[in-house]
Amino acid sequence: MKKCLAIILTGIMLLTTAFATAPIAFADPEVSSPEPGIIEDEYTGIASAQAILFFSGGNVVYGCRIAPQSNYSFTVTIKLKKDGSVIKTWFRSAAIGQYLAFQKTYGAVSGSTYQVVLSINVYDSTGNLVSTILLNSPTNTCP
Repeated sequence: MKKCLAIILTGIMLLTTAFATAPIAFADPEVSSPEPGIIEDEYTGIASAQAILFFSGGNVVYGCRIAPQSNYSFTVTIKLKKDGSVIKTWFRSAAIGQYLAFQKTYGAVSGSTYQVVLSINVYDSTGNLVSTILLNSPTNTCP
């Protein structure tokens, strides 16, 4: 039992150190991407990522699509903002080489402005954090 606890604590300390020293990349989709809210082959470990946001039937539809490069895994925090404040948060992870498609709906308020914010942590095949990518969708106002 003590040995197991020591192994767990060592793992937590290693992850804490990795998070504290990993490089952070900021994706400004309006500057660096051909299409807003989309990145392709711009960062180590991610082949493509897309922040999804549109309106349908009185709802805001939001989420993401992320494809890692081979030998990389990732975690992502998906936040939906309404008028600049976070109203929904989701956390997902994907194993090495696993594609993630995530989509949810939320009742939209006419005249309110919405945005999706993604924070993607990319890990190599040994579990080391190699980068953090921040990706925002364009802001859209509900008709």
